[in-house]
Amino acid sequence: MKEPLTIRPARDEDQSFIIGLAGRFADFDTPPWRPRQAIEQGVVRWLRHALDHPSDEVLFLVAERPNAKRVGFIFLHEQQDFFTATPYAHVSEIAVTHEAVGTGAAEALMEAGAEWARQRGYFRMGLNVFEGNSRARRFYERLGYRPETLSYVRMLTD
Repeated sequence: MKEPLTIRPARDEDQSFIIGLAGRFADFDTPPWRPRQAIEQGVVRWLRHALDHPSDEVLFLVAERPNAKRVGFIFLHEQQDFFTATPYAHVSEIAVTHEAVGTGAAEALMEAGAEWARQRGYFRMGLNVFEGNSRARRFYERLGYRPETLSYVRMLTD
């Protein structure tokens, strides 16, 4: 059920909320070589770095309900296309609280991110998702995202 929602730029007081959602990035059957704790720690490290080094090429947005209850965030930044060197918007992280799943919050955050990208003149918006995260993959595909490249991994030790 979609509920009223405000999407706004993140503020300093949102940092602990954003960092607190790091566990959502491992809420699926993670590959055996990517333990949940390692994923969470990596996401926390990456988010802290991005929050501590704001720039014009980085955007954090927060979704909140009318009662000012925060329910999710999106973190986008500029990347360059490998083949053309053209800049584009990259969804680095997006997460909503467990309670906000299915309420339209993630879709609203993605659309707000797309609007930021359009305003900057980017020709596309990309993202990465674990192959095994079927819930997220279905969501992105419903929004019109399609796989472009696949990353393969071979573990060289047990």
